[in-house]
Formats: sequence, C-alpha cells, structure tokens
Amino acid sequence: MQNLEEGETKKPAAVQLDSLPETARFDALIFGAWVQAFTLCPGFTKYVEQIPDLGSENVSCFLTQQFRYKWMGGNRAMAKMKTLLEAKGAVVNSTAIINWSHKKREQQIEELAEHFTSQYKA
Repeated sequence: MQNLEEGETKKPAAVQLDSLPETARFDALIFGAWVQAFTLCPGFTKYVEQIPDLGSENVSCFLTQQFRYKWMGGNRAMAKMKTLLEAKGAVVNSTAIINWSHKKREQQIEELAEHFTSQYKA
C-alpha cells in the first residue's frame, strides 16, 4: 500500500494497492489483516474488492489487534472479513484473532498455526 496521510487511510476508497497477489493455483488460502479503529483495516477491504471471485475456495483467515480482548474490535472486524470473503464465493473454514498486547499472544499464534495446518494436511 502507498503511504497516505493519517486521516486518508481510514476509508477503502483512499487506499491504493501497488499489486494484487495471485489467489489461484494454491492448495490453501489463508488471509490475514489487522484491526484498525475497531474494524477491519481498509487495505484488506480494498484488496478483496479487487480480487477475482474465489469460487467456493476453502479459506482460513486471521486478524491481529492491539487490544487484549476480541470484543474490542476483533469480533466486528472478523465478521466483516468473513462477509467480504463469502461475497467472493469463499467458504471460511477457520478464523483466529491474535490479541497483540495479551500475555498469551505467543500461545495464540501457536494455536492458530497448529489449527490452520491441521486442516490442510493430506
């Protein structure tokens, strides 16, 4: 993403993406983003608006947030993330929220990695 003025980054229309990573030809898709101002970051919203339809692709997604508890923006942001991906045809299998200032952050990351990888083992 390009650097924008502080107030401009809050709206997806103000975000300019430099490139779009390919979403086809993968065994698994895992999307990650962050919580910004108690909702999903505008860059992810802009990205999903521009990618092609995912056509019933099974995906997992995660968010990071500074606050210690999911109810402090994480749950709302995750609901928005799922809605955006499902509108593109994705089937969201798993979600996770990493609370960056929580004392169990490392444990949350390990659990996310274990859970997501267990879904895609052959």
